[in-house]
Amino acid sequence: MAFDLRRLFFRRRQRNAAARTWIDSQDKPDYVPRFSEWVRDFSRLNEQATATAYTSEWETRLKAKPTVMILSSEIPDHIRNAVIAKAEVLDNFGLIIGGHATRISLSDKHIALLEIRDHAKAELRNCIVRSISSYGSDRSSCELKLIDCWVGSLNLAHRQLAVLQIHRGRIEKISAPLPQEDAPFNGLVEIKNVHLSPTILNAQAFRNLRHHLTAMHNLEAAAIFHGAEMRALYRQQSKLDRAFNLIYRALSNYGDSTTRPAIWFFVFALGNFLLFWLVDGVAVSLEVAKQPYGWQEALVGSDTTSTAFRSAVFTLTQIFNPLGLFGLRSGVLAKSVPLAFASAILCFGATAALGFLFFAIRRRFRLSNN
Repeated sequence: MAFDLRRLFFRRRQRNAAARTWIDSQDKPDYVPRFSEWVRDFSRLNEQATATAYTSEWETRLKAKPTVMILSSEIPDHIRNAVIAKAEVLDNFGLIIGGHATRISLSDKHIALLEIRDHAKAELRNCIVRSISSYGSDRSSCELKLIDCWVGSLNLAHRQLAVLQIHRGRIEKISAPLPQEDAPFNGLVEIKNVHLSPTILNAQAFRNLRHHLTAMHNLEAAAIFHGAEMRALYRQQSKLDRAFNLIYRALSNYGDSTTRPAIWFFVFALGNFLLFWLVDGVAVSLEVAKQPYGWQEALVGSDTTSTAFRSAVFTLTQIFNPLGLFGLRSGVLAKSVPLAFASAILCFGATAALGFLFFAIRRRFRLSNN
């Protein structure tokens, strides 16, 4: 079992190294002439300029270096379909696609360049892509879906994408219009479990996308880019700021998560409860022990139920009323200084997590109202 895990680890490491080499390659791709130019340049092939001949030209060029095929809106449909079919069996190529009828779906490919224009639709799965760009006329309606893809550079132009879905994978570099410019998308944006490279060069792009998504009230996607922006700024901060940055990230994902602080609250509270329950570390004050009143009678005793109840009351008191400011003390206290110190740390963490939870909820509703 250990050997299999180690072999799987090394295979993944080798695959990531190969992907990194492909992404970082500086080789500029070649371009296949547009179909209209190809037919005109090779006039002797006018009668034989079939889809097979054109795609064969592309395949021949690919043997030398990555070559980009241009599928413009004026290309005949049978040529377009032949090129898309050929792309499904080739590798190490590039595509520039446009037009209403252009739709591609590729998986397990190395792609040097992908440009989507006008109303084209592209879906990539488990692909390694050096560069993806969206261009075209104003208010285009392109669709881009990336699933488990490693992208070197993602370049978003204004008002180009009607649909942008990125699930898993990673993006090394990203560019987007400034906040005062038009947003790069005008429809659905869905970002899930994507690794966004936390380099300082991406910080402004993350800030731009957060602004545009917040203006669209897409708070889920905006939160992802807000967190990415904070991680990108991490290395530029002082040591003290880095420490607060890590705590802020761990407890609430920079104020954007309501689930994470809720989980941390229960972890800290349950940890404190289990600590005192397992070692029977809570004592009852003399006043309560001599004359218990009402529910305090359940605190007195040496059975498991009394021990658990004392631990629960002590935990809740430490979290919500540590200084006894909201009424009388509960009549329970730690039996030793080390236990009291451990409880202070755990309950402070629970209180902090609860504060981050309220802050995240307030921030989300405030953004929604804005």
